[in-house]
Amino acid sequence: MKVSIIIPSFNNSDFISETISSVLAQTYVDFECIVVDDGSEDDTKNQVSKFIQQSPNVQLFDRPKDLPKGANSCRNFGASKSKGELLLFLDADDLLTDDCLEKRLSNYGGEDLLVGSTGSFSNSKEANSPFFKNLNPNLPPQEYRNMFLEYLIPWHTSSGIWKKDFFELIGGFNPNLLRFQDVEIHVRALNNSGIKLKMECSEKFTSLYRQSDFHKKITLAKRRFILEEGFKYIEIVWKTVGQNEFSKIQGLLVYLLFRFEEVIEKADLVRVKSFTIRGQAKRINGFNSIEFKMLNFVFAQLIKSPNRVRKYLSYALYLTYFKRKRSEFLA
Repeated sequence: MKVSIIIPSFNNSDFISETISSVLAQTYVDFECIVVDDGSEDDTKNQVSKFIQQSPNVQLFDRPKDLPKGANSCRNFGASKSKGELLLFLDADDLLTDDCLEKRLSNYGGEDLLVGSTGSFSNSKEANSPFFKNLNPNLPPQEYRNMFLEYLIPWHTSSGIWKKDFFELIGGFNPNLLRFQDVEIHVRALNNSGIKLKMECSEKFTSLYRQSDFHKKITLAKRRFILEEGFKYIEIVWKTVGQNEFSKIQGLLVYLLFRFEEVIEKADLVRVKSFTIRGQAKRINGFNSIEFKMLNFVFAQLIKSPNRVRKYLSYALYLTYFKRKRSEFLA
């Protein structure tokens, strides 16, 4: 059974050679590696080309100019070019362990989505830790969907192996989102009542997520951009899950208020309020957590401008909320 490993790339010359090397080191040999470049201006494409000369398993495509820029378009285009029955989406700075495909496929039984264990690392891949600690592998798909809705993300993009037919059935990644895309596709997939999901939560990681410095360099302009993408994602979720389930995005709103406190404006609080009105329209599981209510009070009444005290308060409320929600899901 062939697996297509799809890597979107944009100016990833610092890491992409290590990433592709981890793919070519697989003990399972029936795979192809498809790199789709998003207009890199560094040495990324030259590095990929060297691997093409070494292995017939590696292919390189440019994102067609008529497709929107972004990793999602690259992933979808790579899937359209793939010959595998199964798909694995790997970011250009992340890694697979040598036995990733062998281990995951040994547990594959025709599922639409098979989820393996992922570790997280910063400087050394040997010094890794679980991407999500103590995940309950026995939850039904809807509960995992609820975790994604709450922004309590149970697994990484590289954790999953997708049946290509199912990936195409749900429409692939949303090319109109440049952030929150991994969360959105999982919400949409797990919202499908017929999904066949299997968890392979062994202690040994089969993929590694890199917490690179790139993700830590967030200017105010970039924070503003990501916040807007968060609001765009919420509008998509509204159409996906409907009114009765919409209140489950409360955790995401808690995250957005804390994470982007420096750029939150009065108009953003109005938008947050509009979301709560939608979520409480039928009084079903409304936006009623004490942490969320306190955050709104802090931003709207107590400390109306960004400052260090407001940041610390919002951080404390964020930690309290997610610690409580995590214990509820893992109970």
